[in-house]
Amino acid sequence: MKTRIRELRRLHGWTLKVLAERLATTPQTIHRLETGTVSVSTDWLERFAKVFGVAPAELIGSAETRGTVELLGELGRNGQLRLESCWHEPFKLDVPAVRPVAVRVQEQIGPYPRGAILIGNRLEGPDLAAIRSCDALVAVDDATVLLRRLIPSGVGQFILVPFAADGDIHYDVVPRWVARLIMRVEYL
Repeated sequence: MKTRIRELRRLHGWTLKVLAERLATTPQTIHRLETGTVSVSTDWLERFAKVFGVAPAELIGSAETRGTVELLGELGRNGQLRLESCWHEPFKLDVPAVRPVAVRVQEQIGPYPRGAILIGNRLEGPDLAAIRSCDALVAVDDATVLLRRLIPSGVGQFILVPFAADGDIHYDVVPRWVARLIMRVEYL
């Protein structure tokens, strides 16, 4: 049975060892379950679902139809669809996140244009340790979420760098959660 265990583990930024520790098993067992060498029982599905914070069905849910758009083919240089290229194959638009969150940009912020939708993968608690320097939505407290360049500065602490030269830099912030940006959607 094909599962999304490896995909979700990687989205969390966990190694085999980290996931194994969270499930009280060995990295070898996790590898076997990820690759399908060993069948995944319903007990294992429930254990993985609890650790990943998803429903068990999401671990085996088919990615075949999720976010699928019909691909009509290729446009030639003149802007016309080339009939011989009409594959009618599905084109996947998949959001690679376990806990996706999104915001719409009201005014240009650094490289992010007005109207763009920014999508991030929300992480919190011990998962923050896996975050490296990146652009992210950062919940400083219950009422404040900022878009900043995030730089780790210590265990669970970050420096938040604004995109504007006149913005304030926040040092040694311990965020409630962080959503590393993974996708930008722009409407034409």
